[in-house]
Amino acid sequence: MKKAIAFILAVVMVLGCTTVAAAYGSYNPSPRIVSYSSSSASMKTASVNVSAANAVQGLWAYDAATDTWTCKTADGKQMAAGWYLVAVADGTAQWFCFDANGRMLTGWNWIKDADGVTRCYLLNPVSDGSRGACYMNGRTTDGWTVNASGAWTVNGVVQTK
Repeated sequence: MKKAIAFILAVVMVLGCTTVAAAYGSYNPSPRIVSYSSSSASMKTASVNVSAANAVQGLWAYDAATDTWTCKTADGKQMAAGWYLVAVADGTAQWFCFDANGRMLTGWNWIKDADGVTRCYLLNPVSDGSRGACYMNGRTTDGWTVNASGAWTVNGVVQTK
């Protein structure tokens, strides 16, 4: 499994950010951030208080054949393309993004936001309990920086496409 993850990460780094063609829903985590959690001090996945954020209570399913995760709402609806603030086990919530097939995105992805601008985001590629969560406000393990909303920045300037 570790070799497979290392291979996937190497492919992501060679190809750069994946372009996500679908338009995504509104994403603005900044007003809701109350704490951070991560296994690395330099990388932070935003966590928020579920009661204050109206987070989706997700029902996760893993497909080992495709190494992908999907999530359904408590009423059984498959999450469609877009950003979702999803409740996690510790009582907080994290931002996740799903493609048009309802699969959780991981790695670097170019995502067209609600304002029509395409930005690049790092969605945790590692199965460490927060896989798929959007990294925010720090330096990534590969040396890039992301702002408080998770968008890739160079010298403080959000990179767009």
